Amino acid sequence: MTKIEIQWTLIAFLSFAAALFPGLDWEKHLIVNTGGQRDIQYASSDSEDYDEDDEDDEDDENDDINTDFTSSNTNRPQLKPTFKKYITPASDLNRNNIKTDRQNNNIRQNEHIRHIEPRTDTRVESGTAQRIYKTDGTLNAFYKFTNFRKDVLTIDYSMNEKQFYTLSAKYGYRSSELDKLQDWYKQERKRVWDENISKGESAAKRALEISDGDYDAKVRAFLYSRGLSLMASTKTIEPDVPNIIKKNRDLVKSVAIDINAAAREKKYSSEDIVGSVLSLVQTAIVYKIPPLQEQKSGIHIVGIFPPFRTLLTGWGDCDTKTALAGAILGNWSNIKMVGVSVPGHYLMAIRRMPAKGDIFITYKGSEYVLLEPAGPAWLPPGSVAESTKRLIARQTNYKIEPFF
Repeated sequence: MTKIEIQWTLIAFLSFAAALFPGLDWEKHLIVNTGGQRDIQYASSDSEDYDEDDEDDEDDENDDINTDFTSSNTNRPQLKPTFKKYITPASDLNRNNIKTDRQNNNIRQNEHIRHIEPRTDTRVESGTAQRIYKTDGTLNAFYKFTNFRKDVLTIDYSMNEKQFYTLSAKYGYRSSELDKLQDWYKQERKRVWDENISKGESAAKRALEISDGDYDAKVRAFLYSRGLSLMASTKTIEPDVPNIIKKNRDLVKSVAIDINAAAREKKYSSEDIVGSVLSLVQTAIVYKIPPLQEQKSGIHIVGIFPPFRTLLTGWGDCDTKTALAGAILGNWSNIKMVGVSVPGHYLMAIRRMPAKGDIFITYKGSEYVLLEPAGPAWLPPGSVAESTKRLIARQTNYKIEPFF
């Protein structure tokens, strides 16, 4: 018997055992998954150095990735997302030509732009409670929700008010900041031309091309530092969700620790842990679309809150909630997650072997089970809204973004 035959025999045996003993955890039968899923370790309050898998964290922008959108009992059309490495001439990066992705959405375009303060109120509905309040210069949030085990869990989160506003100011951009980059670009082009024209017009143009590349890199580096990215094909500034998640993982670690405490007490499996985070984000965080720009500060936040802010405002939309779920789950080691972006919607997927009926995608040869953080529907891992199924199933190009 070959090694592969032995491996698949073992998988079949363990799947049969899991059906007989449904209490088995992921870590007891998924370790043999050829995709490489390992145990999701418990988070701890101690600081840890996380080893990033650079190969998984980088988009293979020049490759076509064969991606199946399917369930374990239903075949779906094969989808082939295409990634291209865009190089934009610096002249195309004029700030007046750059627009936010959300400006293409009529709902956001017509929405009143306002400054978002942390909320200080209470929201209560069936099985869910939310309280946002301030005490002595500290912003606080309390959440009560029901997970998919039907256990009622509570989460407390707090942050110094000064730290909240300092961190909030580090996300997004001001128009004046892009204007400064544009001014630098104009001056630099003039300097480069003057220095090289004596060598001939061809030499001067070649030097300008190098200068354009420098400007392009400066714009992209600036946006990356603010949790954003530039789509060169459409000249749109969009949230960089994987970047936002990595910057906020430590800031929401206390939430992972609270869920971890409940998991140890109630002997949760990895699936229960993921389900607890998912149900928190789906039901306890209100669905509401953040503005494009905050009127008071003038900062363009491009319609998304960073995770720490989502917890202290109590609401957000699909990509905002996905970023929060990803940042919390990122505090468990050896977890692999990806974001799935389709026009008008954003969700995520976690690498594990799909159970019967789970909706999943395959990415780089591994199965990733879909999670629908947007809510308010209460959907366990492997289940997504019917509208999401239709969105993905009819797309020939959708973007997959590795988180961890």
